[in-house]
Amino acid sequence: MRHPAAFFVGTVVLVASLVPPLHGAADERFSAHMVQHLLLMLVAAPFLAWGAPIRLTKGLSKPVVVGALHAAAMWLWHLPVFYDAAMGNPMLHVVEHGSFLVTAYLFWVVVIGRSGAGDQLRRVALVFAMTLQSGALGAIIAFASTVLYSSHLDSSAPLTPLEDQQLAGAIMWVPPGMLYLVVMVVLLWSAFRNYEAADQMQTVGER
Repeated sequence: MRHPAAFFVGTVVLVASLVPPLHGAADERFSAHMVQHLLLMLVAAPFLAWGAPIRLTKGLSKPVVVGALHAAAMWLWHLPVFYDAAMGNPMLHVVEHGSFLVTAYLFWVVVIGRSGAGDQLRRVALVFAMTLQSGALGAIIAFASTVLYSSHLDSSAPLTPLEDQQLAGAIMWVPPGMLYLVVMVVLLWSAFRNYEAADQMQTVGER
């Protein structure tokens, strides 16, 4: 089912994340760039998926597949060599943001989709796995003792490059973890309700 209002919100957030003032700040500060990434993956993508879901192929509809694709995009583009390359090449930067948005969209299409309780429990496992890997990546960035990304060494921001990197790691670690936790609770609640409804139907059928 399509939800035009959700699609509109997702589109607005997508555009807002890629234009000034955030875009300019993201070029200057790693922490702002991380906010930009999270807006694409955790706000624009789920609203777009809710507003205009697509029917995925059999392979892409598997939680392990979309989870692996999304995690691979996140880790690949946060490797210093690829991150710095994207910052120095506008076309590569577009590919980076596109990969975040597309893989996140596929991830949220699977997570938001509605079906039986068993399938919802698989989605809980998918979100839990995403929580672990996202938190691990954020922690690595936050607790690194040296600056990992040379792109922001010449930043004129009030924070030092290392402090900016630590803030970026915390931004990637904490807010996504909180959002994923809420999603898991909602999915579990929905799964238990489905189990309860199935038990009631079975009880009625046995009478």
